[in-house]
Amino acid sequence: MSMTKHAQRLMFLLGIGGLAAGLANIGCLEDVCADSKEASFRSMDDIMAMRITLAEQGAFSGDRQKQANSINRPVKDPNGTVVMPPDYLPPIPADHPWHNVTPESDAFYSYFEERVLRPMLYDDSNLTHRQWAKLYLEKSRSADPEFPAYTYAERTSCNKKVFDAAGTCQGGRKPVNGVCPKIDAF
Repeated sequence: MSMTKHAQRLMFLLGIGGLAAGLANIGCLEDVCADSKEASFRSMDDIMAMRITLAEQGAFSGDRQKQANSINRPVKDPNGTVVMPPDYLPPIPADHPWHNVTPESDAFYSYFEERVLRPMLYDDSNLTHRQWAKLYLEKSRSADPEFPAYTYAERTSCNKKVFDAAGTCQGGRKPVNGVCPKIDAF
């Protein structure tokens, strides 16, 4: 009978060990992260310099695709349509912090800077853009002007360094290029 209790304890400890290995894997997973930076645009004049170009009336009548191929930056047609060169802004991956960004998210400031201002898409006739510019400038002038600087269009990732006192990764694994390798526990 005591052999069964020992076997049960052993099974329990192996289960806990597997759980710990799984958690160690989570601890070393890549995570979306970014360095912090301060706003590149400090005034409304700086932002206005990044306005979208307005096309002349009738400039984009006819084949829009052909005309889009002939420009090197976005242009706003008088009817409100924005014409952009092909592949001007890559799509935002679903797992990127910019996906479904709101002014309340920490990714907002880098989104506004990298996806609206730098690509010269700022439209001062757009109420949302004006509100975003106000929030961005308030942050740039605040006591804490830094924000996470996510990359232009791709998910930014960094490897977590999880070392124990001996300089090895959890479970005694050796770091590879300063990063703990993932554990395939399952």
